[in-house]
Amino acid sequence: MRHEIQTRTPENLNQFKVKVVGPLTFRQAVCGTIAVGLDFLILPFVKGTLSYEVITYLLAFIDLPILALAFDIEGISVWSYFTTIFLRKFMRVRHRLYEAPFPIKEKQAFTRAEIKKVKREQKKNKK
Repeated sequence: MRHEIQTRTPENLNQFKVKVVGPLTFRQAVCGTIAVGLDFLILPFVKGTLSYEVITYLLAFIDLPILALAFDIEGISVWSYFTTIFLRKFMRVRHRLYEAPFPIKEKQAFTRAEIKKVKREQKKNKK
């Protein structure tokens, strides 16, 4: 007698997350442990000097970025997402503006391609 067991598997296995501790993935468990450990390290230093309400806000302010690293935004880790956004917006600006190396009546800024075009025209006019 032959017994067959059928199970459904998702089409895209890249979206499958392995649960390590209960409903948490490994990254979520590590980030949570770091946040709680950091709270226990900070708490003795601020316990007598600040009220409990201020301590709660302080620890939440410290813990939220750490806990945010545990989750994904649109299938990308938060760290990769914000690194990409930072690099795209601040480090790799597509159109940098340069001041023209030639005299002009009004102060303007030109792109690198426009400057090259004007320099080529100046060289042609000199010949």
